Amino acid sequence: MQLLGKDPDLLARAAERCQVLGADIVDLNMGCPMPKITGKGKGAALMRDVAASALILRALRKAVSVPLTVKIRGGWDDEHLNAVEVAQMAEAEGVDAITVHPRTRSQRFTGKAPWAVIREVVESVSVPVTGNGDVHSMAEARRMVAETGCASVMIGRGALGSPWIFDESFETLSREGQREIKARVIARHVSLIREHFREKYALIQMKKHLAWYTEGLGHATECRARIFQTRSPEEVWEQAISGLTRHRPC
Repeated sequence: MQLLGKDPDLLARAAERCQVLGADIVDLNMGCPMPKITGKGKGAALMRDVAASALILRALRKAVSVPLTVKIRGGWDDEHLNAVEVAQMAEAEGVDAITVHPRTRSQRFTGKAPWAVIREVVESVSVPVTGNGDVHSMAEARRMVAETGCASVMIGRGALGSPWIFDESFETLSREGQREIKARVIARHVSLIREHFREKYALIQMKKHLAWYTEGLGHATECRARIFQTRSPEEVWEQAISGLTRHRPC
């Protein structure tokens, strides 16, 4: 379970609750770059005050016995690249592992992720480091490990709309074989959304994920427009099926 916040006491109580409910790991989010989060002093904003962040991690470490991890960024901006300093502080406060997204908060998700920052963190701490950023395939994940020495790789946005990237045999299939797998995965995903969420929220989730699934279609913009105009789960699914099956990918 990942926690987001800035108050040590509140976060400690939340961590305790997560552990009681069965969390295997508690993670502190120090990487979210969104203004609505950083504007409240949370997420990547925590990297601007290393001493305050140390107090948070100290409180969390005392609160739970399960592994404690943290996700950080390269820094706040190009003038404040302090991933190594924050990582060393986190290790000193007892975290068990660190995930590094090497872009700064000001970059958000633009530009190329500077993997060299991940290597710098790897070389500065003894706890396992997970690399993150610009990984869209298993081949790129292996390249990140080779170039940075990280112990593992986290894939986030790279899997949105293409969860089959974790299946290395996918690229060896014919176009028709790939289309069959995509259709099966998408249908299963939609089924799970409808099973677990109320209709209003299911509609939101379906629109979001089905829009991502249109990536690579020659008519993706048109297909997304139709998806976002729908008003019920049934209608959005009908529009998605129409767009995903009647046209071939680019």
